[in-house]
Amino acid sequence: MRIDPKAKFASFPIVRVRNAFKRLARRDWSVERLQRVLGADPSEVASLLEALLNERLVESADRRGFWRTTPAGNALALATARPVSRAAAQRHVDAFLARLAEVRVDARWLYKAQRVYLFGHFLDPALEVVGNVDLAVDLVRKEPDAEVHGQRERAYIQRQWDEGRIFRSFDQERMSPSEDVMRYLKKRSWILSLRPVADLPWPADAPARLIYEDPDA
Repeated sequence: MRIDPKAKFASFPIVRVRNAFKRLARRDWSVERLQRVLGADPSEVASLLEALLNERLVESADRRGFWRTTPAGNALALATARPVSRAAAQRHVDAFLARLAEVRVDARWLYKAQRVYLFGHFLDPALEVVGNVDLAVDLVRKEPDAEVHGQRERAYIQRQWDEGRIFRSFDQERMSPSEDVMRYLKKRSWILSLRPVADLPWPADAPARLIYEDPDA
């Protein structure tokens, strides 16, 4: 399934919705979770959810107040935005691997990648034209001591406030030390699709390849 990268769904670029579905597919989620994944305002998410229901991309879950993607929504999660050559995609992967090394030694980041897995179409070496590159990142904290790590997280968040950053919710503030690392690793690449290992919708035996492992792991 391919989607037009310039298309919008409600007020959101469809690629942004696709990327959110990648993290939400095959599990129950709340409106707050959708809002956090999208980094959007509550009013925007309310109109988006209504549109998703109308298009039968999501449905009510068994738990009250929770939702889940339908088979059509799962298909959207796997959609590619536009074709790209393997060589171009590889350049984005190489730059991503270089950023992993930067994050590992840069003290401003409190988290680092312990392992990164590649999955999806890019695994097939016979494909010269691919869609987006799917990467699962196992992010871990650098500081092993939980109390020290907590102090550093609070200091990180305070610096964000001091620099004029506005958080839309408590969850966005709380998750910023780790999600900022993921955002830096992606570096606005439309080719790379990153998600936490814990959010993977695949079965345990699905094809995947380990492409990075932290030297200290």
